[in-house]
Amino acid sequence: MGTFLFADLAIGIFNETKLKGAFILDLERRDDDRGFFARAFCQKEFAEHGLKPAIAQANIAYNKRRGTLRGMHFQYPPHAETKLVRATRGAILDIIVDLRPESPTFLESIAVDLSADNHRAPSCASPRARPLRGASRRLD
Repeated sequence: MGTFLFADLAIGIFNETKLKGAFILDLERRDDDRGFFARAFCQKEFAEHGLKPAIAQANIAYNKRRGTLRGMHFQYPPHAETKLVRATRGAILDIIVDLRPESPTFLESIAVDLSADNHRAPSCASPRARPLRGASRRLD
């Protein structure tokens, strides 16, 4: 059995995208013979990157069919929430659209492939729209 020191374990790398305030999070994995362990959320790290670190909801989506589209999720202040999306099985195409009229990237978008294999997780503050499209069968 391996042992881990958790004091220095960070989420990993916050890669800022062309949309200011939108990040792609790559996990900092600790691998051993059992598999791996990684921190998926840290209030302090989210706050340091300007993301609202309060968890208002935790949701799970299951898609039976490839290509399932799950709407355009967004909220305007004061109901805005930071979103963190990850695929635990299968794959998702996650798209973030900047809906801030004052932003130099207004109406621009980024697309990120998320899968159970790459463990990536885009995160951004609202107002931004996030359509999710299932890229594989049996997606969680």
